[in-house]
Amino acid sequence: MKGKTFKRVAAMVLALLLVFGSIPAGSDFTGLFGGSVMSASAQTTSGECGENATWEYDSETGKLTISGTGAMYDYSVSTLPPWFDDIANIKSVEIADGITQIGKHAFLNCKFSTVNIPANVTVIGEGAFYNCTSLTSVTIPEGVTTIGKDAFMHCKSLASVTIPASVTSIGKDAFYGCIACTDVYCFAAPTLTWTDGSFDDFIYDTDDPDTHKVTKCHVPCGTLEDCNDNFGDNVNVTFVDDLPAKCGEFAFCEYDSETGKLTISGTGAIYDYNGTDMPWFDDIANIKSVEIADGITQIGKHAFLNCKFSTVNIPANVTVIGEGAFYNCTSLTSVTIPEGVTTIGKDAFMHCKSLASVTIPASVTSIGKDAFFGCTGCTDVYCLVADPTKLEWTDGSFDDFIYDEDDPDTHKVTKCHVPAQYLADYEEKFSDVNVTFVDDLENCKCGDNAIWTLTDTDDDGTPDKLIISGTGDMWDYKYDYTYNVPGTPWYDYKDDI
Repeated sequence: MKGKTFKRVAAMVLALLLVFGSIPAGSDFTGLFGGSVMSASAQTTSGECGENATWEYDSETGKLTISGTGAMYDYSVSTLPPWFDDIANIKSVEIADGITQIGKHAFLNCKFSTVNIPANVTVIGEGAFYNCTSLTSVTIPEGVTTIGKDAFMHCKSLASVTIPASVTSIGKDAFYGCIACTDVYCFAAPTLTWTDGSFDDFIYDTDDPDTHKVTKCHVPCGTLEDCNDNFGDNVNVTFVDDLPAKCGEFAFCEYDSETGKLTISGTGAIYDYNGTDMPWFDDIANIKSVEIADGITQIGKHAFLNCKFSTVNIPANVTVIGEGAFYNCTSLTSVTIPEGVTTIGKDAFMHCKSLASVTIPASVTSIGKDAFFGCTGCTDVYCLVADPTKLEWTDGSFDDFIYDEDDPDTHKVTKCHVPAQYLADYEEKFSDVNVTFVDDLENCKCGDNAIWTLTDTDDDGTPDKLIISGTGDMWDYKYDYTYNVPGTPWYDYKDDI
């Protein structure tokens, strides 16, 4: 009993000394405990580590597994993590996706070299990875908002770290003693709270003033001045604005002046703009193409106003095309509006005079005022919304698409192709839309929420393009081997499609 009591007390004293800096970080103390550091539960290899979280240590593989959901418990020098006796032997840690918070001092002094923090974590607690001297790589996911005080203190092997856009707070001395960290990639807004206790995080030597600001902190283009103003005097880094600029809470943009390509990456909505405040505003005359990532869900207001690219593919996850999003894109000849878009905002394609045709997918429920005003080259609209009662379409002054206010004959020149069975409904409900409705879309359901459409793209009188739109599963069809006839309703057009 006396031996166990000694080991228990000694472990607590050691933790206190390490946390408060009375013993050099990274020192080897295993000899004090007969080859291993002991805690109050020396024989325990599994247990609780959160209200709905558990831990398990495999001594054969050296793997610590954190399972379950929610927050991990916070620990301290008086309440050590239950795996503390094995910290010298833990070679890897796996944290379940359901974990939302890394508790205080949870992995203090552990020796693993890498750690992946799961996507649902929002808080990395105080001292969570304190003195993990072998840690060379850590993945901090988008979604983390808080990196606590001393979180990575004395992680002397950490070569670089990425701060995601979601982070709003970095605590005092979070990276103190990270003397190998040459690069920080910070996507967080310069409005975040970032406290460097004594201007000595990252690379720093108290005896050499030239070691101040050796670590480079890479930030999004356009934020350098704000970063220097907000953090230049108290965070021990040199800011460099060479990262893609933010164009959404979790979206970024990058313009390549050599190719003229604008790339939108990330997820979620693109910000709304007023027409002059886009990060790429100074380059709009030179943008030849745009690539929008699949994760983008909304094209912000006036996002691409006045851009000169000729084509654009809107990704499948987009649901909203904002007001004036492609306003005055006069070179735009082709746009792909995917199934899934529900809203085409006011003025969305205003003055896109080179746009020859446009397809409105079945998912659209709202087309805003003057969405296609000034689209004087648009001869054909293919409206796949099967039921016009589910669509709101506002044409401000009966002047969308092809229109010349001095020539009444230009009214309703643009053809809007609709399903035959709904022609009368379209004509009645949208009589103030400047199109002539044509019932030449052979339309039929091919799923509970899916329709098929045949269109005549070359005006030769024969449908040649099959479009499947909607959502969910298509129906199964049965081939009649007796009469050599399949059940698909478009079979008669197979040679022309």
